[in-house]
Amino acid sequence: MEDFELEELKEKEITNLEIIPKTKHLCWLYESDEDRLGVVEPFLVAALSRRKQCLLVVPAAVRDEIYTDLTQGDVNVKRYQDIKQMLHVEPQDMFFQGGPLDTDVVVHSILASLARAQAEGWEGLAVVTDASQVLGQAKDEDWLALEFRMDYECYAKPCTMLCLYDQRLASGKLLTAMIKVHPVIGLGNTLARNPFYSAPTLHTS
Repeated sequence: MEDFELEELKEKEITNLEIIPKTKHLCWLYESDEDRLGVVEPFLVAALSRRKQCLLVVPAAVRDEIYTDLTQGDVNVKRYQDIKQMLHVEPQDMFFQGGPLDTDVVVHSILASLARAQAEGWEGLAVVTDASQVLGQAKDEDWLALEFRMDYECYAKPCTMLCLYDQRLASGKLLTAMIKVHPVIGLGNTLARNPFYSAPTLHTS
């Protein structure tokens, strides 16, 4: 298991986009700006239709691409912004908050967003993240620790998360480790259930 390569996932059974609403934590590995949006639109459409508040933790330029893609798909983005069902925050602001990457701080922020969403009457929180441009500001093990914690939180709470990673900017070692903490992986033009994934258990001292 430790030696598996990313290419192996391309050989697994291909699934379609119907898998998206059935999982809580997805990882989409993209190789170009063109295929970055891959599963973002169906993920957000599914979340919006289920009355979840959507939080985009992506660079402003990527946010604009997502909004354009949704609008072209007949999604009334402005309406969702007006009713505060669709929010945005820069990755730098979410992940670093004026200091180094701290798993506890980031998780607290996301759970606070979930609590606010529920207090405002939404059914839960759907998060899209793309930390690709800021990966070099923290160690690989710190990013992995954050993903591990968020996998647990998504599993245990009404929170879903789509994690976008640019294969051109992330190390192979990091991507290999990331894959193991996501129940569904998108690679190339396929979505596949992760054969190396097991439901999380959070151990605390």
